[in-house]
Amino acid sequence: MMERQATIIGNNVSSLVAAIALADQGWKVKIINPLSSWGGHFGGLTFHNDHFDCGMTFFEFDSFHQYQSDEVLNYNPNLRNDSGRFTSLIKNYVNDLILTKVVPQPKMFFNGEIFGDLIISNDLSIFKKLSIEIKEAIQKELLKITINPNASLHAKNKLKSNLFFTNNFNAISLANHGTTFHNLFIESFCKKIIYKSTTDFLGIYHRGVWLPLYYPETILSQFEIEPQILKYTEFYYPYQGYAGTFVNALLMKAQNNRRINIENTTITSLIFNGCYQLQLANDHFVETNNLVWGLDLFPLIKLIQDNQQPLNYDKASISICFIGILSNMINREFSTLLILDKEFLSYRVTNQNICSRSSSSITKIVVEFNTDFATSIGVIDEAQIKIRIESELIKLHVIESNTDIQYFYCKHWKHSLMIPSQNSYECFNAEKSIVLRKFPDIKLIGNASAFMSSSLNDQIIQGLQVAKQMEI
Repeated sequence: MMERQATIIGNNVSSLVAAIALADQGWKVKIINPLSSWGGHFGGLTFHNDHFDCGMTFFEFDSFHQYQSDEVLNYNPNLRNDSGRFTSLIKNYVNDLILTKVVPQPKMFFNGEIFGDLIISNDLSIFKKLSIEIKEAIQKELLKITINPNASLHAKNKLKSNLFFTNNFNAISLANHGTTFHNLFIESFCKKIIYKSTTDFLGIYHRGVWLPLYYPETILSQFEIEPQILKYTEFYYPYQGYAGTFVNALLMKAQNNRRINIENTTITSLIFNGCYQLQLANDHFVETNNLVWGLDLFPLIKLIQDNQQPLNYDKASISICFIGILSNMINREFSTLLILDKEFLSYRVTNQNICSRSSSSITKIVVEFNTDFATSIGVIDEAQIKIRIESELIKLHVIESNTDIQYFYCKHWKHSLMIPSQNSYECFNAEKSIVLRKFPDIKLIGNASAFMSSSLNDQIIQGLQVAKQMEI
């Protein structure tokens, strides 16, 4: 019997998961990684021999109230949050490789004070502390909404109504939250993250921009004697590690598997002539009947038609500061702090030592901000960025003085964060159709699988799914 063989092109989590699963099924697997690192966003970066995440990077095993399944063949990357049906499987998969612990609840900085976080954590306790005027405005608007609801835009119909796929998030948020809540907690924070309005992306993908969507009845109940209490979202993090700990564990498992061969090189040509034929930059030639693509679509399109120009996706430019601070000088401790106040350049600050329960003498702080938002408020060069971020850490009472900082690095990723707009959706589908017309049998995972379906959870299921599909 001829040995079953597959070739996977990619460096992401789904590529490694697929390779390991196929090898466990008895396949011979070749991974070709044209890039210089592993794990993509989840791999992190290293400064001063300290491992950092590229921003807040948590593991989330929330089921979104969905019935749990381990039938990965039924997973649909085109269905928003479909990975929620597999979170028990995902949690077991992750914990077989690394130890994770629950992260202390994220906090929110609003109007100069720290509150429980309603953006990503479902903590609505802030409503007890708002001013009377704001409470009355929110309550009045929500009473009107609940008396005459727009049923088709109600949050409960997010996965049922096509209007969530065609309406922007502004219309959906206003229909569920009212104007006051929307302007206070949604719109201003949206601009800080993507430097765009909620009118600029499709409502179904609001979590892709880290924005919440609540039932109007849930918010309105916060003004009653017995408010509805939501279950807080639990986030997990590698114990004594960082997100890249999981990527490294996957990579080590792949490297130690004799059925997996890894080549770090680029592809100079790809054709289908009875089988897939790949010419590599290291002069190696590969033939395979089973090709899995785990990179973005555009590098594959360039191999199909070299003169193709990149399509004009809507993307935000993100900057991240990686800061080492003497641990005994840290004043205010939190896992992640989401900063809504527009006077602050940063929109999120994460303390990786708190997340990982590390007792290291240096605390690793990660600060995220939108590059274009920074430019709009006159923070342009590296010196200005450093001064501004240091002053904000002092205002947030994280440190008392910038002399507590041992090292400070800032990296910028221009047009790196996908804005899930109608235009971006159409660009993705146009690219995918080019690929599938040329290679209808190719397996697409990660960023290439479906629009906005490359979360850590999605990638784990996609890797497991493609291995199962090849068994059929």
